[in-house]
Amino acid sequence: MSKPQISKFLKIWQIIELIGLAFLLPVVFFGGILFTGDGMTVYDFVTDYILPAMVIFWVIKFVTYRAFIRNKRWPLLFNFIQNMLIALFSLALGIFTVLGYHNDPFGLSTYITFIIQSLVFLALFLFLSKSYYKCLKDPFYQK
Repeated sequence: MSKPQISKFLKIWQIIELIGLAFLLPVVFFGGILFTGDGMTVYDFVTDYILPAMVIFWVIKFVTYRAFIRNKRWPLLFNFIQNMLIALFSLALGIFTVLGYHNDPFGLSTYITFIIQSLVFLALFLFLSKSYYKCLKDPFYQK
């Protein structure tokens, strides 16, 4: 019995997520300091709350990736739930953008950009959720 073909894509997607999170850590740190001020309050907030949460999430994603490589079933379920939550968040963001258009100080182009961005992320995470669900139903992962 062999792995489903979509599992290769999902393995690559896991690597992209890990690399993206690794590069996001310094960006959040320096962006949080540069764009919100250089006061110690902002520095303390970023270093005390945001960075530790991101590091914990990176470690969770790394452990999930390692288990996915070893053909475990639980990382598929974890990633399925994660991607469904992100898809719901993208849908909510799109709905709130549509509902909040009359208060948009940036204009129509920003409004359209936010709608397109929400739809693209919704489609991406629904596709990923479908792929993880497909792997969950595959006999290879039913061990």
